[in-house]
Amino acid sequence: MVEADDMIETDDMIETDDPKRDLQDETLITKTARSNEGHPLDKHKTDCYQTKNSLTGAVRLTPAQQLFFWNDYDSPHLCNIGFIQQTKDKIDADLFRRALFELLVHHDALRAKFLYLNDHWQQVIVAPEELHIDVIVVDCDGASNESFLDTIEETTLATQDTLQLNQAALIKVWLFNREKGKGTVIRFLSHHLLYDGFSDMIFRDELMKTYLSLIQKKSPEFPDKTSSLKEWVDDLASQTNSPKLDSDLKYWSSLSKAQLVNIKLDYPKNVTQNTQGSMENIVLLLPKQDTRKLLSSLRKLNVSLINAVVHALMATLLNGDEQMRVNIIGSARDISTNKGIDVSRTVGWLATARAFVLSGMNPDEDYIASLKSLDNKISSTPNEGYGLSMLSTYHNLQSVRETMLKHLPAQIDFNFRGKYSSITSDNGADIDKDRLQAIFQKQIFLKANNTRSAIFYCEFGFISNELYFKIEYSKNLHSEQSIKNICDAVMGNLKTLISLVTVEEGVA
Repeated sequence: MVEADDMIETDDMIETDDPKRDLQDETLITKTARSNEGHPLDKHKTDCYQTKNSLTGAVRLTPAQQLFFWNDYDSPHLCNIGFIQQTKDKIDADLFRRALFELLVHHDALRAKFLYLNDHWQQVIVAPEELHIDVIVVDCDGASNESFLDTIEETTLATQDTLQLNQAALIKVWLFNREKGKGTVIRFLSHHLLYDGFSDMIFRDELMKTYLSLIQKKSPEFPDKTSSLKEWVDDLASQTNSPKLDSDLKYWSSLSKAQLVNIKLDYPKNVTQNTQGSMENIVLLLPKQDTRKLLSSLRKLNVSLINAVVHALMATLLNGDEQMRVNIIGSARDISTNKGIDVSRTVGWLATARAFVLSGMNPDEDYIASLKSLDNKISSTPNEGYGLSMLSTYHNLQSVRETMLKHLPAQIDFNFRGKYSSITSDNGADIDKDRLQAIFQKQIFLKANNTRSAIFYCEFGFISNELYFKIEYSKNLHSEQSIKNICDAVMGNLKTLISLVTVEEGVA
């Protein structure tokens, strides 16, 4: 493990035979003095400066970025996110490229590249003039709908692994143009290291508004610039090494994994084969009427939907005397206690794992009482559960970071997606949205041989005002039927909650 003071490199680096050598660029980091105290970036504040409101230079990794690199994935350049958007009017490629450039100037994190320097990864924000923005126009005049969709699929799948971490921008765009009057399909691809789902909504909104301004020959206008990614991560580092996280440090340092249970596997002999390529998923929908009733019930109980879904699964998997490590992915936009930090419209991979140790429910236990107990435990957890991620990323002592890192992997990762959709269409766009969704789902997130730490990835949100619940699992570890049974039980628990609240109202 590299020592803390070695994590920022200078231009007098020692050459190595590391296989990641091609991702090194020694000339970009300003030569600075080394120190054996504190966190490495505390000694390099001059590496970042503002030029026309655009930050450049070395910036600490966010907790999510650091975790990504700690996982040491094969082919780390291949971890794609993005969206597909249909427009009824044809997109002007030159103006779209300019709109994209304006956004990359405004949002510093989108100009990041990542260098592998002496056994660790470093984030560098490049100046706008160093960017290469790849906007590819594909002319599909006269193509049938099926042929047009085939072209989108073949083109994007053939080239989606071409992003290189040491080159900015880590973004690629295809504009698939149809004949006059049938518009364009925009396929936007980015490396996940640049931003999260919350940022994606900000980015997409501002991108299209900027493009429309340019079409109308107006100067683009952005909301007031919020705090930079650097300001946010530096503030997290400051909080981490203050008394604020003392209780988190004490708790996680004393926790024994012997106290925790793991998810029962159908095929325990395959425990080491939890690979990306073996992933399958089951999705269930709660009908609109039941979704409305559930949300109404939770308002009356003053319990969040996130905690209700987490409880529904924990009550399915565990008894009340059993405990399990779970992560709930949070936006982390309100984690800062510095009133001068505002990241409400900051783009970046800010989303961070909130770490909890949660219990299940005994068969004879009152469901609402059990739910409120779990809700209270989550709500009363110091620092909203972000402490473990912060300690493992920013603590000054290497020994502490290593200890905290051992606790970071969880059996289950929960992610609430809200009403987020990766596929959007203008009114009048006539391409098959289901086929576009199928194309999008073939996007490569990680290579098939990469191992995943969580046994279950549980995602939930809303589709057409219906609550959806998805479990992503490895077919090497679980049968399809057992996952269906778990999903059915979760939905059954949510319906039980609705009925119990309704009964209480009737009694009242």
